[in-house]
Amino acid sequence: MGFRYGGVYRIGDGVVTPLREGLPERSVMHLLFDHQGQAWAGTTAGLFRWRVDRWVPELADDAMPVPQVKSGTMAIDRQGALWVDSPQGLFRRVPGGTLRRLRDGSGASEMVRDEHGELWWSTPERLVALTGEGPAKAFMPQGRAAHWPVAVERAQLQYVDRAGQAWLSDGLGLLRVSAEDLRRHVRHPADPVPVSRLPLVAGEGEGGVGVMQDREGNLWVYSAQRLEKLQPRRLQALELAGRPLGAAALAVDGAGSLWLAHLTEGLLQVPAGASVPQQRVAQVNWDASALAADAAGVAWVSPVRSLQLAAAPGALPHPLPGGLDGGARPQSLARLGGTLWLAMTGTGLHRLGPQGWEAVGPALGLPAAPPLSLFADERDASLWLGYTDQQVWRVRAGHAQGFGPDQGLDMGGVLAMAPGRGGLWLGGRDGVAWFDGRRFRRLLGALAPPLQGVSGLVETPEGELWFNGVAGVGRISREELLAWHRDSRHRPAVELFAQDDGLEGFAPMLRPVPSAACTPDGRLWFATKLGVFWLDPSRVLRNPIAAQALIQAVRTGEQELDPRSPALPRGARSLEIDYTAASLTRPAGVRFWYRLEGVDEGWQAAGARRSAFYSNLAPGDYRFEVVAANEDGLRGPPTALVFSIPAAFWQTGAFKLLLLAVGLLLLWGAHRLRLRAVSQRWRLRLEGRLAERGRIARDLHDHLLQGVQALVLRLHVIASDLRPEDKTRHRLEGLLDEAEALAGQTRDQVSGLRLQPTDLGQLFNALQALGQGLAASSGVQFEARLQGRPGELSPAAAEEVYGVAREALSNAFRHARPQRVWLTLGQGEAGGWLSVRDDGVGFAPAADTPGEPGHWGLLGMRERAQRLGARLTWHRPAEGGTELHLAWPAQP
Repeated sequence: MGFRYGGVYRIGDGVVTPLREGLPERSVMHLLFDHQGQAWAGTTAGLFRWRVDRWVPELADDAMPVPQVKSGTMAIDRQGALWVDSPQGLFRRVPGGTLRRLRDGSGASEMVRDEHGELWWSTPERLVALTGEGPAKAFMPQGRAAHWPVAVERAQLQYVDRAGQAWLSDGLGLLRVSAEDLRRHVRHPADPVPVSRLPLVAGEGEGGVGVMQDREGNLWVYSAQRLEKLQPRRLQALELAGRPLGAAALAVDGAGSLWLAHLTEGLLQVPAGASVPQQRVAQVNWDASALAADAAGVAWVSPVRSLQLAAAPGALPHPLPGGLDGGARPQSLARLGGTLWLAMTGTGLHRLGPQGWEAVGPALGLPAAPPLSLFADERDASLWLGYTDQQVWRVRAGHAQGFGPDQGLDMGGVLAMAPGRGGLWLGGRDGVAWFDGRRFRRLLGALAPPLQGVSGLVETPEGELWFNGVAGVGRISREELLAWHRDSRHRPAVELFAQDDGLEGFAPMLRPVPSAACTPDGRLWFATKLGVFWLDPSRVLRNPIAAQALIQAVRTGEQELDPRSPALPRGARSLEIDYTAASLTRPAGVRFWYRLEGVDEGWQAAGARRSAFYSNLAPGDYRFEVVAANEDGLRGPPTALVFSIPAAFWQTGAFKLLLLAVGLLLLWGAHRLRLRAVSQRWRLRLEGRLAERGRIARDLHDHLLQGVQALVLRLHVIASDLRPEDKTRHRLEGLLDEAEALAGQTRDQVSGLRLQPTDLGQLFNALQALGQGLAASSGVQFEARLQGRPGELSPAAAEEVYGVAREALSNAFRHARPQRVWLTLGQGEAGGWLSVRDDGVGFAPAADTPGEPGHWGLLGMRERAQRLGARLTWHRPAEGGTELHLAWPAQP
């Protein structure tokens, strides 16, 4: 950047670097770089070049400095040579050479490079091409008097853009001419130069006006009063004698001509390849007219008169069916198989017959309401009719068939229909739909606002869909349509052409229709309320520069961070990122996509929004990427932002492990409290059971056993009174023996009821006594051993262990037919154990085998083991027999 009061500054990567060393404090009028990257500065104090770390003056071949350089008087030609115009002369410097004076200079010229790279010297008096030897001989006079008839010779060349348009200024305005025409006029002054003029503000030309072109191809006009962009038009307006056209129905005939049925201009024709309409019938229609055109010719129906051209040219029957007093107006017209069909707003569908217009709606069974649109499909000789209440009817071979919501039609009133590959497109109040021969599918585009108010449709030979709606003219590419046909959930991208592209107004919502057409030369035509516009899809102006996203700001909460290297505070949870992208052509058309790796599953479509918001972010490393696309969908490379969120203390792994440990400790404490409570309940219940058993034992001892004993004593007395040889005495003594045995068994049972061993030794003594009694009655040897350290068992545990041992000993002595039986009882720090082993026939049931009917001993032992929390197992030793093992955990 060069400044008026001296100094050059370089801006790179957001850093401003002053480059003032060696440069006088004089106005810097021109800055440029040659093909070798050498920087040159033209100032009011002379010409300077940058050498390593300072500016040095550039001398001419006569060792004299260039005294003064003004704006626009420096340029680099196609060979890389530097040209400078100053009051001292016109200079040229080849790469590696010195400044060489070629001729006298003006010091008030413009060095202009054309679209081919050729350099032109434009002085107030002449325009001449510059060659290696200097100015060419041929030149064009400039700056002539205001009355001079050749406009370009009254002006001075200012700029030639990349499209080959030359811009000249004459003080009153800017002139735009073809650069090729201008070059031809320089060589042959008699050749005319067509000119178009851009007016200037009063007095603006006196201070100087210029034109420049940015990298995207936009032209800018600058002066002391303004900086304004010349917006290029993608859509060209159709004008009649300088007047815009609007509110016209469009149709194309077999010769490629476009026909327009206009409300105020009558019937117009644009011949094939032309861009200027011709008025065929001058007529002002009241509020409507209908138009149909095809290979057979053109038919036109209006409230004033009706006629057709080419096909039986002449006037059509008039007045119109139903007259105009009742509000009937022509709505739509179509020709199918040489027959004209007319839709009237008040009287419905009519067909042109030998006797004139005939109402055919009731005879075909059509709805009473008049149709909004007609379309003649020559592919299957069918006539389509669109209605206001989501209905479409097809008339083919004299039969009418209706379609509606039951067949998927959901788009309001149908205003336009157009053929498509393998089907039919429909446009209406609520958008666009596709008919595949069986059902309708509504097209929902990724456009905001959505597709609405479509009254014109065209599918091009290339497979693109163009429509005319209230949002503007839209385009859906072939690729997007194919993706939608494959998957109806896909929302195709829609390219919208609106006011910024030269379109004025919006598509008609009722009539005249249709509002879109395609001529054989490939041009598309669209009618709005304010004009008729056309474009060539193959030559649409495109922005070749991809948009580059830029991250502007990063915030967390109320804290602003450095967007180049944000340092987020510990424990940050939310983040807001502002981004943008520079676009000189249409900033409002830039679209964005972004993603945060590890958070977003894919690219997030942000549309025109320039902020991204995130919340509930966890500590860690992140990478944010944003990509921008210009108005033509050309995407630039992604811009990345890498940042980290440090973890707060409560977010660290150590804190989480601490929480886990505390949680486990609390669970363990709760478990211990639960065990203590359960043990207390069991202790209370067992004490109750033992107290009840003690009461039963006392009752049996005090009543039953005492009574039986008394009865036995009395019987003994009676038996002693009898003689020894008396048989009755022998019988009585036998009964006494049985009674005493029964009393002994009852006494044993009472002893069992009173059993409350809490000491391991007491439990061992009880089991040893039990085993010795069984051994004495069966003649089997019995051995009992006590192992481990002394300890105590709760009454409940002692009862369960005793019950298991009693059942195991009983089974061994009764069923195993052993020679010996061993019992081992022990206790350690981890818990206690019981072992019962015999050397009999062996018995090892599966752990989950239930007790057999009538034999529930094994099942009872399992249940006791479960209540004790013990593990009960059987196995057969190698030496034979069976061993039962019971192991229980340590008692709390």
